Amino acid sequence: MAEDAALVEAMIAAHVHPAKRTEDEKSLVAAHRMSFSHEEEYRQFLRPKTPAVDHWFIGVAAHHLERYEKEAGTRISGKERIIARLFDMMGEPGRTEGSISKELRRQKIQGRPRLSLPRSPDDDNYGPDLLP
Repeated sequence: MAEDAALVEAMIAAHVHPAKRTEDEKSLVAAHRMSFSHEEEYRQFLRPKTPAVDHWFIGVAAHHLERYEKEAGTRISGKERIIARLFDMMGEPGRTEGSISKELRRQKIQGRPRLSLPRSPDDDNYGPDLLP
């Protein structure tokens, strides 16, 4: 269980933007050889001030709001305010409506990011006795 906990900790550290990682996070990522399988696909979305997971979350939330608009045949005003409130509810205050609006404009031009899970070459190394 301790190894699994260490792997999860390294996975979380791998989702922090490389420029924002602490020395401990850098060593965790390096020790577990964590890498993103599609990092080049969304390198354009990795910016020092915003973690990739935030870009992804903003895009997914906007997608679901737009899908609801289409299904209900109505328009939702204040999408940026709704998404900013979601960040507040998750305990991640500081996302302003302006920054979310800017990110949504950027995503409209560049496309929405996809968040792939980091992988480690040792992920499947649990031994033959655990496999059915």
